[in-house]
Amino acid sequence: MRSTLSQTLSLLAVGILTTAPSACRTPMPCPNCGDQADEGAPADLPPEVPVPDLPCGGADFMNDSYNCGSCGNECPLHYEGTAWEAGTCFEGECGPLWAICVGSGVFSTCGEICAGGGEACVANGCSGLTALLLYTPDFNPCQTPEHFEPIGVMTGSCDEQIPWESDDFSSTNVQCCCGP
Repeated sequence: MRSTLSQTLSLLAVGILTTAPSACRTPMPCPNCGDQADEGAPADLPPEVPVPDLPCGGADFMNDSYNCGSCGNECPLHYEGTAWEAGTCFEGECGPLWAICVGSGVFSTCGEICAGGGEACVANGCSGLTALLLYTPDFNPCQTPEHFEPIGVMTGSCDEQIPWESDDFSSTNVQCCCGP
């Protein structure tokens, strides 16, 4: 009898030791889901929250040239989409623009040209440039980069002397980067 009792106790002990670890496991959150269950997801999710209605369709007022600083405040862009683009929105303000095309004779620096128009020269402020040098054929007083590339550019100080005469061309006009 002792051997039967000890054999029964041994089997009982083995059964407890093999089933005890599985008894400590947390049950699957969804018994019919298999491996697709997400154990970290809450059982009852709140309904989806609608996206807030943002002004101007969510425009970034700090760098959107069509909504610069506020909804609908459009920056005037010069030579949009070219390497000489100017006027783009930066930190919520419209950037400086290219001044009207000026020929030689009256002004010698971009600082003088901008001051003549009631503005200040912005060194390297228009696509990293201070001025565009443009060829002036007889039939067109000032061709612009909308139609072809400038014959040269100026970077640096607004007090730099404008090279009115070029070795390649006899007539040069300039557009300087000016702002308020």
